[in-house]
Amino acid sequence: MIIKSFIELTMEEKQKLYNYIISIGSNYSFDSFKEMVKDYIGIVFNCGESHFSLWDDGEIKGTLAVITKNVEENGEAFLTCVNIREEDKGYFTFLLKRGMKYISTIKPKIVKLGIYTGISYLIPCVLDFGFKEVYKAMIMKHEENSGYYMKFPDEVEFINISKENKMIFQQIHNDAFINSPNGSILTDDQMEELMNEYRQCPHMAGLMYYKGRPAGIYELSIKNDVGWIDGIGIAPEFQGKGLGKILLYKAMDILYTSGTKEVKLFVISSNERAVKLYEKNGFVKEKVTSTWFEKRLT
Repeated sequence: MIIKSFIELTMEEKQKLYNYIISIGSNYSFDSFKEMVKDYIGIVFNCGESHFSLWDDGEIKGTLAVITKNVEENGEAFLTCVNIREEDKGYFTFLLKRGMKYISTIKPKIVKLGIYTGISYLIPCVLDFGFKEVYKAMIMKHEENSGYYMKFPDEVEFINISKENKMIFQQIHNDAFINSPNGSILTDDQMEELMNEYRQCPHMAGLMYYKGRPAGIYELSIKNDVGWIDGIGIAPEFQGKGLGKILLYKAMDILYTSGTKEVKLFVISSNERAVKLYEKNGFVKEKVTSTWFEKRLT
């Protein structure tokens, strides 16, 4: 038995890893082998250092990844990308120990671990390891008959993302999400990756200005004819003014007018303020995708 980081894998092993993850189910965000490689050697997984796969007799028995990019900002590290079949669940402890060993060199205050619904048989092991459940990640879907039209106030302006405003976008994003559950900080390198993603469709990401001041951001995508609100965020000083609803309707307007038939988003159950906003504006809970656990180290 051996645990390898992604950068230690041969090309043949990487292809085997891709086939394994695809065969497990829905716990992945890439659409091709090329995208998987790009993701796993990217900065989110420390250039391939922090994505691990466990091999026994030449066969993959499970995967787990560590994300540490938020440690400096808010003291949180994440264990994610867990893939393991039920008959191989005995291997999970070894992967978990390897992930925690990697994390110990970074010294975060909190470690969060996500377990997708399809592999809930791993939860007893997670609890035995000292983690406790803190929230669930859900998909919410906009009901077709709820409508999405809104006449936007004159003091609100929307501007597509561009190289001129990317630093403002990054600052608002980080200020808005730093204290959110599973909050994600955009690094400079990630901001450049984001700019490349939206180069051909800049209208799918942008800023909202309120009375001439940058107040919010949105990130959107369309996958398999489903429109996704990947993120909407309001700068802290503008929160509580009803701008979140305006930003939500702008996001829906862009997606529906782009031809999508459905609009969905992810939300964390403990973010009650966001859940209520979505429910009041035509979204319903579709399914729970993962359960998140937490372990405090200090």
